[in-house]
Amino acid sequence: MPKKNADGAALRDAMIERGWRWLGFTDRDAYAANGSIYCTLVKGPVRLAIAGATWISERRGDVYIYQGKEREVGLMAVIVEPEARRAGLATAAVDELVRAARVVGCSLRVEASPIDRKAITGKALREWYERMGWGPDPGETGKVLTAPTARVTAEEPEDQAS
Repeated sequence: MPKKNADGAALRDAMIERGWRWLGFTDRDAYAANGSIYCTLVKGPVRLAIAGATWISERRGDVYIYQGKEREVGLMAVIVEPEARRAGLATAAVDELVRAARVVGCSLRVEASPIDRKAITGKALREWYERMGWGPDPGETGKVLTAPTARVTAEEPEDQAS
């Protein structure tokens, strides 16, 4: 049963229940970009950064406020340590995040833009998300994709961890 007021905190808590560890915002390994530090979850060599529907960032002295839709969470980054890449860990982590989002009743969005252009091209990153079932967000243009929206079923119980 989806939780009421599902947001980044609800998704973070669901991932913690699945064995992920939350890095505090002052942790040096927490993901930071464009003046913001994001909720960062870690399991082994993989880090996932997420943000709830509303967040504030500061760039070059200007403050920006993003107000998203209720029950919407942004996937800000998927980071795998270089020595552990090409082993399917990022795919498994994103799949687990999608499953947890379904359980708590929130939607996931991502802007398919690489952090490290030496590691992956924008085209390859978008194709990777599309192979996992992500598709264009109907309300957006450009690089924004949304996660598969299928509901939790009897074959996929909400307490199942990937």
